[in-house]
Amino acid sequence: MLDTTQHSLSLSQGAQAPRDSSGASQALALLGAGLSGAHEPPQGEGGAFDERLLELPKVGPKTATKLTGAGLASPRDLLMVFPRGYDDRRQVTDLCDLEPGSRAVASGVVVSKREYGRKWRRIAEVTIEQGAHRLRARWFGNSKPKLTKIDKGQKLWLAGPVFASEAGLEMAHPVLAFDFEGSDHLNRVVPIYPKIKGIPGRVFSGAVAYAASHAERFIEDPLPAELRKKRELWGLHEALRAVHLPDRDAQMTELRAWAGGDSPGHRRIVYDDAFFNQLTLLLRRNQFRSRPAPTVKSAAGTIARLESSVGFRATSAQRRVFEEVQADLSSRAPMLRLIHGDVGSGKTFVAVAAML
Repeated sequence: MLDTTQHSLSLSQGAQAPRDSSGASQALALLGAGLSGAHEPPQGEGGAFDERLLELPKVGPKTATKLTGAGLASPRDLLMVFPRGYDDRRQVTDLCDLEPGSRAVASGVVVSKREYGRKWRRIAEVTIEQGAHRLRARWFGNSKPKLTKIDKGQKLWLAGPVFASEAGLEMAHPVLAFDFEGSDHLNRVVPIYPKIKGIPGRVFSGAVAYAASHAERFIEDPLPAELRKKRELWGLHEALRAVHLPDRDAQMTELRAWAGGDSPGHRRIVYDDAFFNQLTLLLRRNQFRSRPAPTVKSAAGTIARLESSVGFRATSAQRRVFEEVQADLSSRAPMLRLIHGDVGSGKTFVAVAAML
């Protein structure tokens, strides 16, 4: 915005990508590297998928087809599904200290187990005990654990949201483990992903974790090292591993940054999204301005004739903007201009002058 003694008026020209062929080629190459393997629109069941999906743990042809139906047809697509939050499962809470509404890891000895309900809606229930306190866990549908593998008197660990019921404290669909230290789902910070229809949470998180730990095999870093250094950005592989595989020894400040999407890993991924969106727009503008356009030249003395008609003199800002619009109209390239300014700054005056 340019200030004058009378009004404020400015002119913005659409950002122009380089019109020389070498610059455009470099931009296209960078854009291609950034978007290669990007999400395609969700496909229906039976859509083609990247065979490398089958390299991921517990992902067979049926699971790969379901992932493809959700628009996730390659390991790269899975890496671009980011956690909606993180669950700190590094500490075990005694049953006496559990509070409704919290998420916790608890342990105890199995005192009862049963499966009940109608044939098409069976419910599995396990109750653990620690001293005088008890916690009941229930699972519905296909996510039920096999009760034949659970014995009374056996020690279990449960992780999930705690709520109060008439029977006492409960967990619905908690993570169940027979060991705390050696569990893949406990004793660490666990990313929580959006639900993918037809894909168990453990299968999806395990597949993403494997893809992140082998990120170099599934995705290339499209940003040159010089640009990453200039912008103080992490490498893409490092960023993806940090987002999907949080450090077991992370401090609370780091966890808050992860949860808020403000960690260095998140910032790198957000930068890529904004960068390639802007690059796409620049390339489209470059293509648009490469088209031939008729030249339009204003007659000499246009401003003076308009001033005599309206009864006031144009400001210096109005004259300058009009001259730049004239230059655009007389060019052989299509014009990309936006005139903006305060109310009363003379935008209409400049537009009328451009039409004369």
